[in-house]
Amino acid sequence: MRWARGAPDAGAETLRGTATWRERIALPPGSVFEAEIRDISRADAPAPVLARTEIAEPGQPPVAFAIDYDPAALDPRAIYALRATIRHDGRLLFTSDTILRVLRDGDPSHVEVPLVMVTGN
Repeated sequence: MRWARGAPDAGAETLRGTATWRERIALPPGSVFEAEIRDISRADAPAPVLARTEIAEPGQPPVAFAIDYDPAALDPRAIYALRATIRHDGRLLFTSDTILRVLRDGDPSHVEVPLVMVTGN
């Protein structure tokens, strides 16, 4: 796990999930899965990354992942979303294409993330 802001402390919490996609193709060797928790509160502004994880050679779906984050870093007024991608040699192969809100009161600690294949890149 890589932290976007400093190192985790003893109070870290974990968002777990699985990513899936419909296409039945093998990922090329060297593929990398990445999932990020982003603050999407501000319109027309970059979405800062709160926490992220990468998995080299993620294999075939479903891809299980876990992202540790610091709950003390959460702003109760913010809107947090999960973004996930799979890349190979810097080329985007799969991406999440819908907003998947996370880390709100009552949200599950496990999320299902559908990925779609990117074509023409």
